Amino acid sequence: MTPVVWLALHQAAQQIAGTAVDSGVARARSALRKLFRRPAEAVTVPPLSRERSANC
Repeated sequence: MTPVVWLALHQAAQQIAGTAVDSGVARARSALRKLFRRPAEAVTVPPLSRERSANC
């Protein structure tokens, strides 16, 4: 093979590897974010009074 073909293959391999690494980092970051996310605080809704429930 000619040196030009080798250079093209080398560049293509670098791009594929770089894309794979970037994708893996993004997936790992997303997984860690989900793992360490704080749970949402529970919202308590007070019961309706008799006056309010009659108006609904």
